[in-house]
Amino acid sequence: MKSVACSMIVFATFLVPEGSAARAGQDVLNIEEVAKVRIALTKFDVTDTSLELSWRIRNDTDHDVWICDRLVAGLPSEVESIAGEDGKTLLLRRRFDLPQQEITWEHARQAYYVRLRPDREKVESCSLPVPVPQYPVFGPLYAHGAYADRLTLEIGYYDEDLPGLILKMVDLAEQLGCDTSLQSPLYGSADPTGFLQRFFAGLMIARGFHLDSWAYFRNSVMSGGDEVILPYMWQALNGERVLRVTIDPVTIPYKGGAWPVSTEGK
Repeated sequence: MKSVACSMIVFATFLVPEGSAARAGQDVLNIEEVAKVRIALTKFDVTDTSLELSWRIRNDTDHDVWICDRLVAGLPSEVESIAGEDGKTLLLRRRFDLPQQEITWEHARQAYYVRLRPDREKVESCSLPVPVPQYPVFGPLYAHGAYADRLTLEIGYYDEDLPGLILKMVDLAEQLGCDTSLQSPLYGSADPTGFLQRFFAGLMIARGFHLDSWAYFRNSVMSGGDEVILPYMWQALNGERVLRVTIDPVTIPYKGGAWPVSTEGK
């Protein structure tokens, strides 16, 4: 089979602010750069066997930011890969502050966030087979399968002191007299109305860390570590921002359905 798409190298001058779209032939030097945390796509290459992406993230603020570095989700890929509702968009993302939609999880999910200091860059890449399989973590999952003419890459980050944010929320819950211990009757209880998540986020966060790695967080991260492991906390933390690049038009074959259906299906 001949090459089914395009091969393009986007050089270091391609700095794309959040929400911007890059199109073939566009004069990228005219893109207004207003964001202080920026993503730059440095390689986009599609052949009949693989999709290759490279990008870098730069922190031009005067403070540390925290980048979603990887998801512990049993995926054979560096990113979540799903088709959009329109069937024409292929979404590659690494985010964690998202609702679980139509996806069954057999194991608890975690995300690693790494510190990016001011005036520093983080270089990353991703390689996927073509046709691109769907590797859902959050969903929703649409049963499309053909060709995408648009590709969007999303990377989550916190533009603030992530360890400090978590600790303040948990400390506030403790100061208000909330029982954040493992003996609390709220552990293991459902929250179908989202009441706890909305009004007692600190309690939800404390619960997540108590069940996973609260001791690690207090002893390691708060003493200056460069990595935070977050358990899934039902969007109680909030505040995750998104770096986004859209490439349009492209031609990328992708598969319908999830991989593997037996463990990550609807």
